[in-house]
Amino acid sequence: MATEPAWSVVGHFIVCGLGSLGQQCAATLTDFGVAVVGIEEQPPTHWELPGLDARLARLLVGDCRRVDLLEEAGVRACRAVLLVASNEHTNVATALAVRSLNPRARLVLRSAQVNLNRLLASQLGNLAAFEATQLPAPAFAMAALATDTVGWFQLNEQWMRAVEETIAAGDPRVGRALHRLCADGRLVLRHIPASGAPPAYTFHDWNPDARLAPGDILVSLDTKAAAPGRGDPPRVSLAARARARWRRLRELRRPRGPREAWRRLWLGDGADRRRRVGIVYGLVLCVLLLTGTALFSGFDAGSDVPASFFATTTLLLGGYADVFGTLRGSAPFPWWFQLIGLFFALSGIALVGLLYGLVTEALLASKFQFVARRPPIPTQGHVVVIGLGRVGQRVAALLQALGASVVAVSLDPSVDRGLLPRLPLLVAGLEEALRRVHLEGAKSLVAVTDDELLNLEAGLAVAARHPGCPLVLRTFERQLTDHLTRLLPQAEVLCAYEVAADAFAGAALGEGVLGVFRLNRRSVLIAEYQVQPGDPLDGLLLAEAAYGYAMVPVLLQRAGASPRLLPPDDWRLAAGDRLAVLVTVDGMRRIEQGERAVRPAWWELRLESVLSDDARFEGANALHRNAGLHLADARALLGDLPTALSLPLYRFQAHRLDNALRKVGCRARMRLAHPCA
Repeated sequence: MATEPAWSVVGHFIVCGLGSLGQQCAATLTDFGVAVVGIEEQPPTHWELPGLDARLARLLVGDCRRVDLLEEAGVRACRAVLLVASNEHTNVATALAVRSLNPRARLVLRSAQVNLNRLLASQLGNLAAFEATQLPAPAFAMAALATDTVGWFQLNEQWMRAVEETIAAGDPRVGRALHRLCADGRLVLRHIPASGAPPAYTFHDWNPDARLAPGDILVSLDTKAAAPGRGDPPRVSLAARARARWRRLRELRRPRGPREAWRRLWLGDGADRRRRVGIVYGLVLCVLLLTGTALFSGFDAGSDVPASFFATTTLLLGGYADVFGTLRGSAPFPWWFQLIGLFFALSGIALVGLLYGLVTEALLASKFQFVARRPPIPTQGHVVVIGLGRVGQRVAALLQALGASVVAVSLDPSVDRGLLPRLPLLVAGLEEALRRVHLEGAKSLVAVTDDELLNLEAGLAVAARHPGCPLVLRTFERQLTDHLTRLLPQAEVLCAYEVAADAFAGAALGEGVLGVFRLNRRSVLIAEYQVQPGDPLDGLLLAEAAYGYAMVPVLLQRAGASPRLLPPDDWRLAAGDRLAVLVTVDGMRRIEQGERAVRPAWWELRLESVLSDDARFEGANALHRNAGLHLADARALLGDLPTALSLPLYRFQAHRLDNALRKVGCRARMRLAHPCA
């Protein structure tokens, strides 16, 4: 057996493929403080994240499918291998090679082959597969909705919704304490006061005793949300259809000048050469018909105009012998006139052949997909999705499923016209599309084409014409994302690979990543932990895990028991528990490193008095459940009052313990034990 290199560190990570996604994954993992080895087929000529090459434990150049190169990277002692090359065949082949060398390493595969991914996971084991381009699609859809919903996800067949709302003056919740809003399946995640600085942390950085005021921004989790709709298009009445047709007719009749009218006629909905050929075909046909009618009328004085017209038509349809054979008895034709007739006949044959060709090409382009008539383009409250690649299709489908009014725009004239049959579809150039989708009434515009410069062009064009229209732009490079965020502060600019890299890195740590959404311009992962003996979560109170690692427990299932949504803080985690949480990448890093205490847990309670012996008994139980204090120590503490509970507590933990003690008849008072808390 080959020995490991001298530099190798047991438990390091290997990233195969250092493109945009690979570099983002490597940067995220190095932020966790783990050793990362990168493998790239060619030496990277451009580092999107400056200084990343220096942060790698080692950079190897070569084909990652080679066994000797994997051995050199220390694959036998690694903890996980991220296979994120742009070539799916390379990723799958490398996964097979890695598994033959290390049967225990975690494999994170970039692949869009759903069935193949499932089969590989069952055969290889310990494998997670994602499609990097489609993983951020829900984040694009939520941002494009421009509503209070920022995230949808499902746990144990129960839909949950993350909501971000600005409190209005007449809201019935105004004046209520924040901790009283956490009831009936809702949980406060984040509170931004109307006055004052926003909180520094995504979760657990708000005062539970603060009262809600108009203008405050409240982010909450609704664990009893109804399932999103199926996206059936609303029925459009005949009157609405008639009004839409009348608007289109008025648009066409609106005076634009001869030059603009000819430009619209010539270009149509985009660079469609069939339209141009058809225009030329019609002009040539009209010229031939008029010329032939004039020639026959002038040569044969006894022939009227209709007879001359039909004679020319017959000639153009290939009836040379019929025309001249019919009229020869009444007026003999000289040779030069018959030669002109032959020219007309040959021209007609060419035009008929061209007509057949146009019809055949149109039928082949449509692929004989005679789909139902699409609904008209709405004028108000719709979301415009530009780009119908795999990401654009998924974003449009998600928006449709959420009940939004969507207009799909493809800038590619060869797009499959059968895509998304129940949505309005516009195939046009960018300028024409922006002119026809009624941006003045649109809810938002999301540009998710595979060309980030085209997305940039769309964003700048919309910002110049309709500054009030919310924008969602898809990018691939971190630097471009930062520049666009400063250039278009009103736009939501999402780096697709940055969002995907958070999920890939989380999966590489061995956790199940169920989804991702954006909050506070950061990725929030829906992660699932299986508590193992000796890991950082084993034996902790749920309060200590939640507030110490800055995560939000959503579901807890003990071995052999039913899952519990929003489990109470006083539950203690044990090996075998299944825990689903909302967590940022930073929180996941803290769990990985066992770095608890996002903010110092230095709040203490001063126990002042008890009303009765029963209150002392129940108070000891509350101290045991909420603070983890031994029952004997708790009873001894309540027997010597007043005294201070010197055990350091997190703010929310101390607040809940204070409320629990007051309910059973124990008087206590919270005190800040450290100014940094």
